[in-house]
Amino acid sequence: MTNMTTFLTAVKGQIKTYTLTKATHIAVGTGTTAETAADTTLETEGVREAIIDSSEGTSDVVVSLFLGSTEGNGSDYTEVGAFDAAADGNMMMRRTFPAIEKTSAIDIWVDIEEQIDVTQ
Repeated sequence: MTNMTTFLTAVKGQIKTYTLTKATHIAVGTGTTAETAADTTLETEGVREAIIDSSEGTSDVVVSLFLGSTEGNGSDYTEVGAFDAAADGNMMMRRTFPAIEKTSAIDIWVDIEEQIDVTQ
C-alpha cells in the first residue's frame, strides 16, 4: 500500500495540532498504473462506499469494505483506495492488484491494513 503525499502531509500537520482526519470510505476501480505517493485519485474509480468495519491493533489499523452480489458487477477491479469523503476528498492510500472479476456470483470483502511503525 502506498501512502499518498497528501496523507503524509496531513498526518504531520494533524499530529502537530492534535487532530487527525480519518478514512471514511473505500473505493475500488479498474486502473492499472502502479501507485505513487503523488496520486490523488484512483485511476478509474468504479464503486465507493463507506467503511463498514475498522479495527486497531498495537501497530496497525484495518478498515474494510464489502461489495455484495448486487454491487459493482461487470468490472474487473484492479485498484483500491481509502478516502476521507463520500465523493472527491483526500485519498489516504492506494494499491493496485491483479484483476478480480466482479459478478453477481461473487462477493468481495476488502481489508486495507496500514502498518504503523513509530521508532524513536
